[in-house]
Amino acid sequence: MTAAERRGLRKLMRAKDQLRYTVGDKCGGFVVIPKLMDKELTKMALADTTVYEETTKRTFDTLAQQLRTTTRSILTSKVGVKAVGRLLVNSPVVPTYYSLIKTHKIGSDVDMNTISVNDIKTRPIISCCGGSSDRISWLLVKLLSPLLKYVGAHKVNVEQFIGAVERCQMPNSVSYVSFDAVSLYTNVDNECATRAMLDLLQEHQADVNVLGLARSELEQLLLATLACNVFRFDNKFYMQRRGLAMGLRLAPLLAIVYLDRIERMSLTSELIFYRRYIDDVFAIGSTPVALQHFLNNLNSQDPNIQFTVEEPDANSFLPFLNAKVRIRNGLKEFSWYRKPSSKNIIIHSRSAHPIYMKANVVRNIGQTKDRICGVAHDLCDEDMETILEENG
Repeated sequence: MTAAERRGLRKLMRAKDQLRYTVGDKCGGFVVIPKLMDKELTKMALADTTVYEETTKRTFDTLAQQLRTTTRSILTSKVGVKAVGRLLVNSPVVPTYYSLIKTHKIGSDVDMNTISVNDIKTRPIISCCGGSSDRISWLLVKLLSPLLKYVGAHKVNVEQFIGAVERCQMPNSVSYVSFDAVSLYTNVDNECATRAMLDLLQEHQADVNVLGLARSELEQLLLATLACNVFRFDNKFYMQRRGLAMGLRLAPLLAIVYLDRIERMSLTSELIFYRRYIDDVFAIGSTPVALQHFLNNLNSQDPNIQFTVEEPDANSFLPFLNAKVRIRNGLKEFSWYRKPSSKNIIIHSRSAHPIYMKANVVRNIGQTKDRICGVAHDLCDEDMETILEENG
């Protein structure tokens, strides 16, 4: 570290009682926020009585005991007493609430020296590590996650997405947009998501090992796990009334399958291509009207699940994951995409990490860039050089 960096770090450490140090949501940068402002932001979020309500420690203990009882009664005959004992948390930690600042949603015209809480958007996280539902949630994810391969629209990485676009046969003239589900996790209907998961399992039960659990037994385990949704903030206890807690192991799996059900009820014959990563969608249609019709269908399935739309930029490129796509006259072009808000922070050349780790970071960035936009691509090469120069 340079002398100026050491002085800055010492200054931050001296102010640790007044400041909260965290990372930004999606941008990869560091966020330093006064603890009073952080608390005010959290209280504003928890004031939404459609999602949260105050409760007591007794409620937490009651729900935890109900989950233990349900787990014992259902799983003991399947996996044995010893294995069930490993899944139970006899002295669970009360989950805690914290928020990540969406720095990419802060307007460019906002003065950071005078910013108010009204200018800041946050992502609510409930840390369930060590909580009453943590271990049984882990087991349910292990049992049910193989079902994701039957969610046709879901893609887990950008390489799968690019491959699917390249294989798609399409006419010379098409329209393409991306959709984004607004606040997906806190708007999921948990009972509907559970039914969607069990229905998907019923279709493919022969291909998935669920330890011989019946549908009714899995339903009891899922609902009892989701019911353990009490958390603590500022020495007060709250319950999440609606939606999935971001921080629960089960949440991404249920959200993906629930959106799959909504999509299946919304698909139209005018849709040429449709792929999704959790709540981000890339769609190709025959005309803009066809895509608008499909969006209207999506938004009509659940009043709490609404999608916004993003259209291609002035150069006809549309970002999705860390790629940009352009389709002209039936030809598909791909480029490496970095969010404008990305801080491009990687292991710095002056860090104390081993040399091989730094070399692997550089190699991985290069391989990602090459997989997306090819080995010879001047703009992507310049972006990579900029990232490396900014990190020494």
